[in-house]
Amino acid sequence: MKSRAVVLACLAVAFAAVADGVPQKSEVVAGVNPETAESLFRGRELDALEGIWYYPDEKMLLCIESVASSPIPAAERYRIVMVEAEDMSVAPGTIIGYLEDAASPAKYRLWLYSTEESGVLQRPVECVATVGNGGRLIEIERTKLRMRVSANLTRFLPSIFRAVRVAPYIDREDIKPGFRKVYPPGEAAKPVYF
Repeated sequence: MKSRAVVLACLAVAFAAVADGVPQKSEVVAGVNPETAESLFRGRELDALEGIWYYPDEKMLLCIESVASSPIPAAERYRIVMVEAEDMSVAPGTIIGYLEDAASPAKYRLWLYSTEESGVLQRPVECVATVGNGGRLIEIERTKLRMRVSANLTRFLPSIFRAVRVAPYIDREDIKPGFRKVYPPGEAAKPVYF
C-alpha cells in the first residue's frame, strides 16, 4: 500500500512537469561558449532576467534567455543554458532548467533537471526562484520536509511519551544556492549626498 502511494506521488510530479510544458529530458543548443553567449545579448534590449549568470556552488556559467514559444501566451518563460562549467560531464549548451513568471513580482517558478544519465539531464524538479539585489541575484529554494525521530527507550510515562515519535522540524537556516548576474555588468552604486 505504501509503495503505491510513492508511485502515485512520483507520477503526479511527472505529470505536473509535463502539464507545465517542461520537457522531461534536456536539449542541447549547439555552439554555446562564453563569446557566443555574450554576443547573443550585446546590442539588444534585455528583459530583467536575461543575461549571463554565475552559479558559484557548481562553478558554472549560465545563460538565461527569453523563450518565445511559451505554452501560456501571457506567461514569460526563460530557459537556462549551461555555457561552461568546471565539471564537464554535461556538454556546453545543455538546457539545465526553465524559469516562468509567478504572481509575486520578485518570485519565479523554476524547474531544474535533477538527474544526469549519459550526458542527458532528466527529471525536472520545481523550485522557487527569488530575484533580489536589484535583479542581480537569484536565490533558489526547494521545498523541504524534514522529520525527527525520537525513541523513549526508558518508557518513562508511556501514556504521555510514546515509544517512538516522528515530528517535523525546521532546520537551521542555510545559505541558499543561487545565481549572480555577470553580464550585462551592473551599474555602480551612486553615492547619496545629504
